[in-house]
Amino acid sequence: MASQSESTLILSIRNRLKAISYSGSGQRPDGGQNYGFRPLKGKPEECALIAEVQDNIALKNALVSLNHSDSIFFTVACEKSCNQHSSGCGYWMKGYVEVAFSYKVMVQNAQCYFQLFYDFNLNWFWKQKQEAIVQCHFELEPTNFWRHQVVGFAMTVWIQTEVMPSEDAARNAWSWALNTFVDFMKMQTLPSGHKFTPMY
Repeated sequence: MASQSESTLILSIRNRLKAISYSGSGQRPDGGQNYGFRPLKGKPEECALIAEVQDNIALKNALVSLNHSDSIFFTVACEKSCNQHSSGCGYWMKGYVEVAFSYKVMVQNAQCYFQLFYDFNLNWFWKQKQEAIVQCHFELEPTNFWRHQVVGFAMTVWIQTEVMPSEDAARNAWSWALNTFVDFMKMQTLPSGHKFTPMY
């Protein structure tokens, strides 16, 4: 079992503005595919059709949970890759899921995202059974949700494993970390005493 000091949780802010919605642009320089933004909120049956989840049940379940009608979030994008180490010995996996609050007031408030990271770090991650050593990088990015006339933030949560002895071990470690994040997000609720305008 991994010790608390071995995994790493990071929060950063990216200094650029991007727009959502966006169309696909085909193959990227890194070999991945950009399929464009696809709204999945409240559409669990469409989550299974996303190309990136076809061979990863944890990522598919993440999209279903984060886009559930009861969730206060929606997903923007996702990706993953399992890679053989350059030495030829072992495998490591890296991927992300990008999320945003589904309500205008919250998506505009960076402090809401800071609080998520703080609570995940202090009150959740380290209290779970540590089944793997991973790095979780929460990357906040200014975002123009132009269809809703809102400028706010989206958050990409990158997860990377250490080098593992087999491809299955790397995939299992990555899935554990993603499931740990999604379980935390499923517990989040709207603050009481306020009226919120949904975007999706």
